[in-house]
Amino acid sequence: MASRPNATTLRLKIVEIALRVLLPLAGILLLSAGVVGVLSFGILPLVERAGAAEWRSAPATVIHHEVVSAVRALPVPVDRIELRYRYAIDGRQFEGSQYGVHRGLESRDRSQAFIGSVQAQPQIAIWFHPDDPGRAMVRRDLNWRLFAYTIPALAMALVGGMLVLTSMLVWNDRRSIFRKT
Repeated sequence: MASRPNATTLRLKIVEIALRVLLPLAGILLLSAGVVGVLSFGILPLVERAGAAEWRSAPATVIHHEVVSAVRALPVPVDRIELRYRYAIDGRQFEGSQYGVHRGLESRDRSQAFIGSVQAQPQIAIWFHPDDPGRAMVRRDLNWRLFAYTIPALAMALVGGMLVLTSMLVWNDRRSIFRKT
């Protein structure tokens, strides 16, 4: 007659199964979120800023402006500026909506200052691509406060990568995690 496993062994088996399932899921989640954060706050704005270095300035008239909370679930001091503006280059009319290299994200104090200046004077200066005047943005400089979000995103990616690596090693080991001594 087979003996029943005792309660401690059963609990250890449940914990082992949970670790083998939850560890890779947590690692993939952290790794994915970290990579998206590094791309969104670091690499893509740097590349776009480098590409906009030779752009030219032109006056534009603001058609619509609005500030919305970028992250509603977390108390992060970042807003998103929704903006539409009209400008003319060589007699042709264009309409743009890009605020900056961070795709409309801006620190709360800078977004409030920008909206205040637009309400006082609807004329703004924009930067446009000389070969493709339909591509334009209001700010082509890098916001270092937003760029700093790359650091925690990189940390999340590293922790997630370590969790994925650890879970791969745990899955590769067919023996029990909790060995009897």
